[in-house]
Amino acid sequence: MYFSFISLLISFSLQGVYQGPELMLQSQYTLYSIDDTNFVLTADSLYSYNKELGWSSRKHFFGLKSYDLNELKDKEKIYLLIKGLGKVYKVINDTIFSIDNSFEWKSRYNSSNFTRKGIIHSYGGYGFFDFKNNFVFFDTLTKDWNGLKTNNVNFLHTSPLSKYDSIEDVFYTTLGKQNLYNNPLFNTKTIKFDFRTLTWSEVNEINNEISNFYEDLKTDFRILNYPESSFINKNYFVEIDFINDELRVFDIHNNIIENRRKIIYNDVNEEFFVAFENNSNNKLNFASINKFNLLGEKFSTYNLHRKNYYTYYALGAIISILIIIYVAFISRRRSIYDLIKNKKELDSELDEIEKKLKDKLIDIYPKDLTYPEISILLNLNLSYESNIKKTQKTINHLEYKIQKSLKIKSKIFKVSRNEFDKRIKQVRII
Repeated sequence: MYFSFISLLISFSLQGVYQGPELMLQSQYTLYSIDDTNFVLTADSLYSYNKELGWSSRKHFFGLKSYDLNELKDKEKIYLLIKGLGKVYKVINDTIFSIDNSFEWKSRYNSSNFTRKGIIHSYGGYGFFDFKNNFVFFDTLTKDWNGLKTNNVNFLHTSPLSKYDSIEDVFYTTLGKQNLYNNPLFNTKTIKFDFRTLTWSEVNEINNEISNFYEDLKTDFRILNYPESSFINKNYFVEIDFINDELRVFDIHNNIIENRRKIIYNDVNEEFFVAFENNSNNKLNFASINKFNLLGEKFSTYNLHRKNYYTYYALGAIISILIIIYVAFISRRRSIYDLIKNKKELDSELDEIEKKLKDKLIDIYPKDLTYPEISILLNLNLSYESNIKKTQKTINHLEYKIQKSLKIKSKIFKVSRNEFDKRIKQVRII
């Protein structure tokens, strides 16, 4: 019942769309959007669809090297990049023209393209039997591509599910390939590149749950221009949120999506623009599908990465041990102080000088008492050296009597050098 209702909504939202172009299945074409209007670019025509105006078309003579291009948006600017990288085209109104001095590379298919501070960047991709693990950027002065220098090498190459976060200035990528001794292996880790430090680092291993939804790029399509890194197949639409470490999965059941050939997202009208194979005529048709009608509001959430519980347990154990040691240390300090303070019988075992020194150290605890201050306290009128010796002897006798009275062997006092004058000794209760 639910899926019937969704299908009805989608069918209603597609009324009028089938007046659009019908292309041969092997045709070269590009999907892109400007504001709330979607476009289909072919070798000789430019088609546009707007909900209010419907479909329209005109012939063109752009003379592009290819018409199988990927759209890349940067605020109000729209670029079309040739697949495999190299050629860069700019879209202004309904005109498309080249802005590069490059050529068809054919070496970076399925690369991750994004803009950073108004500059086009591309990471990874495959071509000429090699998976790329570096960045290139489009230099607007030379109108050509340059490699980005980094401070370390990325051995855990991955792509194409990627996302550049402009707030953190960090590029995330996961679920791609890595070359290990010239053998391409599937990579299940997420890595990130910090543009501020120009360094690569590993984030974590991807949660095994994603294997229930993701197969490979042959069946799972990336969604160009979607705000999160995402992919879609005949059963699921999946958002990958690197920042919040979440995997959000929507169930979908739609014949158009199942027969999709290309798909982009129009963030202005929140619609997916889809090129799909029409089984009734074996032609390519085009449809604009509202995001809510396709995905609905219900989704399942999973952790994007594995939780390393052993690390948490070990960290918790270490913290617990440190707390126990700290508490024991503090308790010991306080217990000696409290024992001295509360031991009433102790005074009867001390002479007047020792008792006076003990009371003073208790009064100022945990502060230090300098040897000159002790000399004044005890009215020692000897020479400086003799006062120091007398003070040290009194401290030693007092410590011995306290240890004997409390029946402990641990130190009672700590003797150290004064912070401001290293020549002066000082003492306090531990």
